[in-house]
Amino acid sequence: MENNYGDASHDEATQALGALATDSQRLAQRVQVPWALMAAFGITTWLAGAACRSAVENLRRG
Repeated sequence: MENNYGDASHDEATQALGALATDSQRLAQRVQVPWALMAAFGITTWLAGAACRSAVENLRRG
């Protein structure tokens, strides 16, 4: 796919953006993330947040 849109008209740019949006929606409909992976991501995020909070509290205490 060409990525040089410097000389593209407004209509061409609009069509290209529409095609990209359609591709993005089609891909999002096909991809399914396993619940275990999402759960692991959530737990990891929670643990990272807790570690950051703890580090900030330790820094504030001196």
